[in-house]
Amino acid sequence: MKKFLNWLEDNSPTILTVLGCVGVAATAVLTARAVRAADTKEENFYEIHPDREMEPKEVVEYMVLPYVPPAICALATVACIFGANVLNKRQQAALMSAYALLEQSYQEYRAKVREITGPGTDEFIQKAIEQEHEAKEKDELPWDEVQTFYISQYGKFFDRTMNQVWQAEYHLNRNFVLRGYVTFNEFLDFLGLDHVEDGDRIGWDATSGAEYYGYSWIDFSHRQYTADDGLRIYEIYLDFEPHELFGNLAYVPPTMQTLKD
Repeated sequence: MKKFLNWLEDNSPTILTVLGCVGVAATAVLTARAVRAADTKEENFYEIHPDREMEPKEVVEYMVLPYVPPAICALATVACIFGANVLNKRQQAALMSAYALLEQSYQEYRAKVREITGPGTDEFIQKAIEQEHEAKEKDELPWDEVQTFYISQYGKFFDRTMNQVWQAEYHLNRNFVLRGYVTFNEFLDFLGLDHVEDGDRIGWDATSGAEYYGYSWIDFSHRQYTADDGLRIYEIYLDFEPHELFGNLAYVPPTMQTLKD
């Protein structure tokens, strides 16, 4: 019960918002029914009493009372909307208070660091954080911009977009999960590259991968290098190197060309 009450309190703005939406729809339906009911009662009255007008009591009974349910529903809907707004403001105030307390604690921590180690340490840490953020932003590859890539097992440079590389890595792992094995040449096919001589004999398979090499998913890393001429190169590093399929598990694929060459 306590958990339910806590959940109810945490989600009360959402609940009231949903009730408000339901109330809008219900008000529309009830109003349409009330109009139809009032028109019907008015027609019946004049059929029975064609020679006189309605008295005030009859006007209330025939023309006003049918609209009481939609009016109540509309008031309840307005109450839900205002209630959700009030609760949202309270939650925002609580978040702002928590943020202010966190900011105060952070500033006190920085002041204590400056007091103990001197102002230079605090400035050094701030610059280090800024440089780390800048480095992360620079390392992020544009999605559709052509870059130069390299795979040591392939031994050649090639130009692709990061989107094409990620798509190739995804489809290779998809086939790996569905079939249980993939070849290195299959990965080259997804990249649109020529096959290598041993590419159909080496690759990754689920059985020996989990038992001998410790992988159940083919992981890829993208390492950045800068050549002497300033060219930025991204190496697609295979965290688990392709091995001989269904054969000698000690087989090590030959390196066709080093990055230096």
